[in-house]
Amino acid sequence: VQLAGGFNQANDWLGQIQNGQFKSDNNNLVQNKFAVVRYSRKQQQLLVGEHCWMSRQSQLCMDEPLRLSSNKAHVSLVTQNVDLNDFATFMPEGLSLTGQVNGYAKASWAKGQKPNLDARLVTRNGTIGLDAEDPQYEASKINYQEVAVLAKSVPQGLNLRLDVKGQHHSDHGGEGYADIVIDPYSADKKLSGEVAFSKIDLKIIKPFIQDLRS
Repeated sequence: VQLAGGFNQANDWLGQIQNGQFKSDNNNLVQNKFAVVRYSRKQQQLLVGEHCWMSRQSQLCMDEPLRLSSNKAHVSLVTQNVDLNDFATFMPEGLSLTGQVNGYAKASWAKGQKPNLDARLVTRNGTIGLDAEDPQYEASKINYQEVAVLAKSVPQGLNLRLDVKGQHHSDHGGEGYADIVIDPYSADKKLSGEVAFSKIDLKIIKPFIQDLRS
């Protein structure tokens, strides 16, 4: 990135982030427009203006100004057709995912208050690829219709929900959900909720739990 700007008489920083580009083996994200950057010395607050990072037909956007200080913070992100294959570098070994993620994530917190999180991410019509445990066997691929993740702050703590729908015409056409509330503020991190799955192939968990066999 390029950082342009300078200090005013009050020693506040006023400037922009320009010409941002992020490259790795699997993705190439480009900043779509210059983003305002301000730091208030009096308030000790950093502000970064709205902008997007784009790759082909997908984009990850900061749709509201990011505000960050020692007393409070707020961030809001929106995804539009973000290609999961672009982030293969960050996947566990032996696992690959395809699909496009759409959704949003908003988080804010303030001194003396509990953090607030509201996020929903959905990916549809993709595949989960798994390397074979033995090189002499072929890798396997599982098609899915939809995977949705929701995280939301509630009075009891944090509500996490996962919904999975497999392809109905596939041998792995399972579906299910997990709807959990966790209290991160209690000493024993109390957890409650329900989980229901049908015909979900557990081998998709193997990259995360290496001891799993069947």
